[in-house]
Amino acid sequence: MPIAAGAVTQKGEIAAPSACEDRPGLSPSTQSIDVAIIGAGPYGLSVAAHLLDAGIDARVFGDPMAGWRHHMPKGMYLKSTFEASSLSAPERDSSLADYCAATGTPVPDDCTQCRLACFIDYGDWFQKRRVGDVGRIEIRNVAVVPNGFRLSLEDGEDVSARTVIVASDISATHTLPTNCALLPTKRYSLPRWFRTLPAFDFSRFSGRV
Repeated sequence: MPIAAGAVTQKGEIAAPSACEDRPGLSPSTQSIDVAIIGAGPYGLSVAAHLLDAGIDARVFGDPMAGWRHHMPKGMYLKSTFEASSLSAPERDSSLADYCAATGTPVPDDCTQCRLACFIDYGDWFQKRRVGDVGRIEIRNVAVVPNGFRLSLEDGEDVSARTVIVASDISATHTLPTNCALLPTKRYSLPRWFRTLPAFDFSRFSGRV
């Protein structure tokens, strides 16, 4: 699936969107935007915050923080430090520390990492403040058309975009090695297979060696 990776031209600008009539293969009723961002996790939201602040017509497609909310072990702590776990935005009052200050959430010390639940809530807070509405709909296909891309949505509608940025997580593209597929999952769904098997709740292993 061909995807354009950059959001700006060599001059650091994006030209104003043209009408769909100037893009063969698109219906006149197709919505046209500058940049479509597939994925509403930390990277997608951060990219959107910068593009929108620059006045670029960008739209995010996805369920905000869904990869972290549905595909991470319950009770997990982030591997990164607190200071290194903020999303990126042009405004200074958008960091994880700013979220804690605004919501009365205790700020952990330098030796304590951020809890998963706190990070998810921070991402939702960031999305509402710096990105706004997102397209909570599945994109079924991305096709190359003259002057851009056509995104086919699950509701049958199409969206035209000059640039597509893919910032989705790996949950929809994970691959289970053939030799692992032969293992009985009830016995071998251990943390060592975390990146290949859908094991997100390890409470059943409590007290076991």
